[in-house]
Amino acid sequence: MKYNTIQFIIEEAGGIKMVQPKDTGYVIVDTANIFYQIFGENQRTVILLHGNGEDWRTFGKQIEPLSKHFKVITIDSRGHGASSFGREQLSIEIMAEDVIGVMNKLNISKAVLVGFSDGGNIAIQIAIRYPNRVDKLILAGANLNPTGIKLLAQFPVIIHYLVCVVASMFSKRAGKQRQILDLMVNQPNFVLEELKMLNMPTLVLAGENDVIKEDHTKLIAKSIPNSKLEILPNADHFIFSRDVSRVNIMVIAYIYED
Repeated sequence: MKYNTIQFIIEEAGGIKMVQPKDTGYVIVDTANIFYQIFGENQRTVILLHGNGEDWRTFGKQIEPLSKHFKVITIDSRGHGASSFGREQLSIEIMAEDVIGVMNKLNISKAVLVGFSDGGNIAIQIAIRYPNRVDKLILAGANLNPTGIKLLAQFPVIIHYLVCVVASMFSKRAGKQRQILDLMVNQPNFVLEELKMLNMPTLVLAGENDVIKEDHTKLIAKSIPNSKLEILPNADHFIFSRDVSRVNIMVIAYIYED
């Protein structure tokens, strides 16, 4: 199905409510149990990947409008939400493999990946390693490396991380928190040449007042050949919860775009 006007999409994206999943479950990937939910029944699949320290509820205001048009899969990243840590150290690479594991289990050959923050970084990693599994990329608040985060936002994260490094010698809970914070302090570490090899349609989103440096976001968009950049005016990092109508309209319209 294809829309002739954006207005119809605006009307469809406007009414937002929580919906019950069609199915939920766990996929064992390596040594971790990865939690997923399925909403909607359409053939085209959209996978939602949340940010650091979050879970699927990050997209609570996107699931209902998206599931009217697509099959929507939410995945709790390893060590987040209802998904377990497993024995491996958390990394963007292993979390990307978790998503592929869920796709394989659910017989999804290709999907649109919508990634927010660390979820955007996971989506980039999947696109680099498994380009044939990606229909389209929608990246919001992603970064190539830790230097892409503004210092005022990153500094307290670094302090918290260092505290957890020390505390992890005595506390398993602190050790788990250290792993989650490590995803922001020391990861990701993408090379521009990797992005230049991507050829899937890509929408790069960020808020005007994002914690990701604007020139860094622009570099991501510039490096991916078939990409489109949208900087949302008067918006911060958390566009999926605070700029719902604008984001929903952009995402639905972009997925349908030729």
